[in-house]
Amino acid sequence: MDTLTRVMHRLKPIDDFVDAMSALPQLQGKLAKDEIEGLLHELYKFARLKISYDIEIENWSTAIPKIRRSGKVMRGIKKSFDQAADRFASIPKKHPVEVRYLDDLTLAHQEPRFSEALEEILRSLRKMGEDAALVEAMIATNVHPAKRTESEKKLIAAHRLSARHEDEYRQFLRPKTPAVDHWFIGVAADHLERVGKETGTRIRGKEKIIARLFEMMGESGRTEESISKELRRQKTEGRPNLSLPLSPDDDNYGPDLLP
Repeated sequence: MDTLTRVMHRLKPIDDFVDAMSALPQLQGKLAKDEIEGLLHELYKFARLKISYDIEIENWSTAIPKIRRSGKVMRGIKKSFDQAADRFASIPKKHPVEVRYLDDLTLAHQEPRFSEALEEILRSLRKMGEDAALVEAMIATNVHPAKRTESEKKLIAAHRLSARHEDEYRQFLRPKTPAVDHWFIGVAADHLERVGKETGTRIRGKEKIIARLFEMMGESGRTEESISKELRRQKTEGRPNLSLPLSPDDDNYGPDLLP
């Protein structure tokens, strides 16, 4: 099941969401109907993004072993090409007389000279080995930057592949991390404050509205008290940012990375 489908399984359709949230007394009588709907459509977008972040974090725990297995397979393919190339390269060195016989035979048949055909095969095998090495490095770039091994980092650097915003992703978040909840509380509160300023209305009870948002996402464990506490912390420390690398889909570890 893809991320979007999983998001929609956890979140009510937009019309049901707006109907349920509109009934909150913290919104009723404070804003016009169209202002409430506009506010809730934006909060719905944040809710979808919050759920997708949760899902991406869950996906990483299974994605990394799969990525590494795929890289190991590609490394084995490269080894096979290199071994085959080494065997072909040894033929003229070990058996020069027999190669001359084969050259005479192919010329007599008006075919490409055996030794030249052998060199062409050798060039192809070397090139296929190089391509396999590049793809192995491309696969390694899909490992979460915070989880890359030294060998993976060296492999990526050797092929001069882009780090793709590596500095933003130094922390590897595990499922159930509070970081996503804290980010969501911050962006929801920010939007409520912004709408309040734009409409000249002070929207009270942000913690009640945000707690209801969590319930609409099927997360009833977030209490108003915990949200109030987090909002007080953010008032002094600032709103938290959240930057997450998307977990690659299964069997999709190489595209869009060609240098």
